Amino acid sequence: FAPKMEQVVESLDAPLDESVEFYERIGNIIEFYFGMLELDERLAPFIVKELIMNPVRWDKFRERFLRSEKRSRAFDKFEKMLNEEVAKGTVRNILAIDLLLDIMSLTISAFIIAPMGFATGECDSISRKAYLERRRDDVRCLVLNGIRR
Repeated sequence: FAPKMEQVVESLDAPLDESVEFYERIGNIIEFYFGMLELDERLAPFIVKELIMNPVRWDKFRERFLRSEKRSRAFDKFEKMLNEEVAKGTVRNILAIDLLLDIMSLTISAFIIAPMGFATGECDSISRKAYLERRRDDVRCLVLNGIRR
């Protein structure tokens, strides 16, 4: 579990290109997480199952990546980026962890709840791909509209 969560959190650094404006970076994060979960369809259910079955893992995750002195550099960068936009007044006041959890939960849910029919063979891969593309766009709109000032 720990290596997978490290991969998920540290990969946050990849879409945070500072040459791109803030809202595009948030869109890139959403795109990145969708892409990561599409590459390994077992990752989203694995993360959710581990957090439900082993609540101690959630505590360790928070301590390792979000609270400790050695917390994730990627999360620090994300938090700094968000705080700068809050200070400018371009986004509403929201904690970085809340925004990140919004992005992660909306993204993960696309791979957990709705496509259950895809796993049982009730839908084909073309339908699944179309669903995920629609859901990716919905998540982007929900998140971006939710943080706008």
